[in-house]
Amino acid sequence: MDKLLEIKIGGGGVHSGWLPLSALAMVRDLLEAIAEEGTDDEIWKSIEPQIEVVGKGSTVLAVHTPFARKLRTQVKSFRSKAKRHVLGPQGRDFVKKHVATKSATWAYVTMVEVPDPQEAKATPEKERILRFDARYKELLLLKQPAAIHGFDEVYVTVVRAGGDTPTVTLNFLNGGSGTYPIRGKDRRGLAKQIASHLYDTVRLSVEVWWNSRTLEVENMHILDLLAWRDVHLAQVYRDHGNLLPIRLTVDSVEELLAEREEDRSG
Repeated sequence: MDKLLEIKIGGGGVHSGWLPLSALAMVRDLLEAIAEEGTDDEIWKSIEPQIEVVGKGSTVLAVHTPFARKLRTQVKSFRSKAKRHVLGPQGRDFVKKHVATKSATWAYVTMVEVPDPQEAKATPEKERILRFDARYKELLLLKQPAAIHGFDEVYVTVVRAGGDTPTVTLNFLNGGSGTYPIRGKDRRGLAKQIASHLYDTVRLSVEVWWNSRTLEVENMHILDLLAWRDVHLAQVYRDHGNLLPIRLTVDSVEELLAEREEDRSG
């Protein structure tokens, strides 16, 4: 079992060698924030990292796991984004909940990446240190307002679906693209369903976080593949010409298609 992280807390009411019980919840939320920055969040839930209390100057917790080598990439990604003040929703919640708050008995939290002992040339220690304190929290909230969170349905073209940790690569109808994780109980099953529509347009149920300033998608989770049929607009005109002119939107076209199905079944 290899050491993955060292987490130091200090200041405030923290005493050397003593560990407040609330620090364990802080560590859990920090690990969830790190997991959010990659596609292997499920592995964090299954490995059950072991926490070791060490150190004298300030209380230090060492996180050990047999999957340290595999998870170091996500730790580096988290550190890089945190230093640019562009954390994901769980990262922001971690800072708001556990850094410079009345409920925390410590004044700061420092995370130190532990390099792979087999690396030929490890990253300098100074670059592996990430400190969360009142100043960091102020800059984070200033540079990155809270994201808008919600659920939506999107129409996209499937480029790729699958993988050990299932993800989907999508092209949006407005020209954008991206790769997003699949969530749910049967992630592999949903990935196979979506993969059967490769290069087709599909309708997906998603959980989304939008940038509150630009309204751009910051993060998205794929929840389900929804039923729909790709019908050419010319067919809509032929079947419903007497209802025109209409404002053609996704909703109006779906309403016309629903009316046509009712006429056929009536």
